[in-house]
This record gives sequence, structure tokens and C-alpha cells, in this order.
Amino acid sequence: MTHDIPKVIAAGFDEAQRRDPTGQRTWVVLVHGNRAQTDVYCLGVKNVLGPDVTDELTLSRFLPDYYAAYPRGWQNAPIELAQHIVFGAVAYARRLGFEPSATFTHTADHLGVWEGPSAITFGKDGKPFYVSGPHDNPRKVIKTLEHTVGPPPNFDYVITLEAAPAFTTDDHGNG
Repeated sequence: MTHDIPKVIAAGFDEAQRRDPTGQRTWVVLVHGNRAQTDVYCLGVKNVLGPDVTDELTLSRFLPDYYAAYPRGWQNAPIELAQHIVFGAVAYARRLGFEPSATFTHTADHLGVWEGPSAITFGKDGKPFYVSGPHDNPRKVIKTLEHTVGPPPNFDYVITLEAAPAFTTDDHGNG
């Protein structure tokens, strides 16, 4: 079920008020996505989830579990760094022919106003590097890259096993 972002936030804070009517606890808004939310190598913002409204205790329990797959776990980051990563990845992906997730426009305001360009270099080894995800159309991504930057070796790519059937089948379902 999809809801308007301001309504979700308002409902979350209404729930916080119900749980803590005297305001004794600190409540936070957590905007999160899947582990491939921001692709700094090629596709930019691939997915957006949230925002979720939660208290600090729940957040402190959530973060270590959610980021357990990362060697350093989760890291606090200043908003300016988040802006450079997210907005910079969107700008890079747009130059390659990719638009951010449709839900990005509804959540971008949570990052504040950004004045680019980004101080971060995107891509890998000076060129786009595409790693297919479970919801990607690898054939379409590769055709877009070929159109914008030319054929490999102007970009690199890896097709994961989960995306391989979609890549090895033509538009008519033939392998």
C-alpha cells in the first residue's frame, strides 16, 4: 500500500504522541532503502523505502541488523555527505541515461537543498560499472550504456545469476 509521504510522517508522529503523550522520548524519521538503494557506479537511486517513524531505542536495534552485511556496519554521516552521494549519483546516472526511482522525487526533500556538483567521483575506474540487480532489465541497461558511452570497454558490467535468464533471453523469450 502506498501513501502520501507527508501523511505517513504525520501518522507516524501521531502514533509517537499516542505512545509517549508527555514527550519523554526522542522520535526520529528513518528513510531507508534496500542495500542497493544508491548505486554510485551506474544506475543512481534504484529504490526508496520509508520514511519510517521510530524511537531511538528501536533505531539502535534496527541499524546493526540491517547493515550487518557491511564490514563496518552502519555509519553516521553528515547530511552534506549524504547529499553528495545521493544527488551526485542521480546526476551521474542521468548523464548515462537513467532516471532515479519514481519514488525518489517524493523523498529527495528529506535530504535538503543540495548545491552540486558532487565532490565524489562516480563510476569505477573512470567508467560506468553495472552490476545487475534482481529487478533490473540487464539487456535494457546495457543497450542504454552502449547508446550513451559506446560499447565495452567504455563500461564494464556483471550479470548476476538471478538476472542471467532475463539477459540470455531475447525480447521474444528465445534463449
